[in-house]
Amino acid sequence: MSDAQRVSSGSTLTSVNVMSSGDFDDASILGLKTKRAWTDKGESFSPRDIDDSEKRRQMRLSCGLWDDDLNDLIIVPEGQSNGTRKPARAHFKLKSGEPRTPIHRDSADPTHNDAVNELQSRLAADGTSLQIMSKGRDANRKHIRTQLWAQHSLSKYTWHKEPGTRLLMECGDFIQPDIVGVDTTRMNRTARNPMVIIEVVHHHWPERATFLHLKTLSKMNCIVVFYFVKKGLSENSFANALKLDGVKNTLTAATFLIGGDFMHEGEVVQDSINSDDDYIKFNELAGAAAEKSFNEQAAKDKANAKAKAMAEAQANGNVK
Repeated sequence: MSDAQRVSSGSTLTSVNVMSSGDFDDASILGLKTKRAWTDKGESFSPRDIDDSEKRRQMRLSCGLWDDDLNDLIIVPEGQSNGTRKPARAHFKLKSGEPRTPIHRDSADPTHNDAVNELQSRLAADGTSLQIMSKGRDANRKHIRTQLWAQHSLSKYTWHKEPGTRLLMECGDFIQPDIVGVDTTRMNRTARNPMVIIEVVHHHWPERATFLHLKTLSKMNCIVVFYFVKKGLSENSFANALKLDGVKNTLTAATFLIGGDFMHEGEVVQDSINSDDDYIKFNELAGAAAEKSFNEQAAKDKANAKAKAMAEAQANGNVK
């Protein structure tokens, strides 16, 4: 997720992302500010498509080309000189020629990206609904799960992933969550149909400024879920998981922002953030709990693999 950044315009667009993060990670377009252009028919093209004569013709036949924020674009073919007279890769350029803040950073974290793609794809599956469960512990420290929210039968949620998730804040900053879900049947947001934000955490906890913006959103009927992942491990049933039962997705997590509160393992940790110490404490608390859960999972997987190997050996008569 991008850190909180300043935008120059008050307009923003949340677009349906039809390209995977792998397209954005392609070495041929890394470093380019605009990695996608839209035609008036809703078709999307990458800078790579400029070198394809047929696709370039389709783009030129469009009544215009726009980026994710509806800024007008022009096509710059490969090798065409720019203002510095240096050869350029094929790319899209703002029609005005004025610089703007990039809305998507090149990502070098495939574990994070793969998790975002997988979650968004499963959430967006036709006919599915969602319930969110908060993982906690009882008086005996045993794992328990409590329903935090369930999608209403009259709601229909659409799920977007970055870079189509940019949210403009009152101060002029914007944040770009990993995944955002909104009820498309009505404009208003209530406790029954909140906006749902999912932040996938691999190595990096959100920057403090971004975290504060997420906290603000959580006061306005928005549930923020922190979903931890670890390379080499599947979904963690202790920390977080997304399971499908029939047509209902169940998202289980241990750490949330809801109603302006930081909730961890079923309890409100503190109702406000007044210093960097609080922010750091939340980071360390959530990260340590997730790491413990992943270590428990790794140990359990190892024990299961050993037991399976032993059973197979006994079945084959290889155990003396």
